[in-house]
Amino acid sequence: MFGLIDSVAHGPVLVLEHAAGGSLERVLLDHERDLSWDKRIRWLLQITAGVRALHDQRPRAIIHRDIKAANVLLTSEDLEIATAKVGDFGLATFSNTVVQTNM
Repeated sequence: MFGLIDSVAHGPVLVLEHAAGGSLERVLLDHERDLSWDKRIRWLLQITAGVRALHDQRPRAIIHRDIKAANVLLTSEDLEIATAKVGDFGLATFSNTVVQTNM
């Protein structure tokens, strides 16, 4: 996420980078691709780091509410270098309450 613009006319607007690799769902359903467990675990760690960063936003945490493979985007079509990014914030809400977890 590049930033958050608090627009009076449209409400909060998230500025995200372009993800040329498409959705994680598309990659997972493509049975011709050989996905190593190393790649899957790397993407999982990137997704959890992204969700944590959203929850740690100040002054208002962003709660996504719709994490699924279709809403995770990959930054590159080259899966060796692709980074997983959380996208589609249509159901997201903001919270002024911060919940501390030990994850």
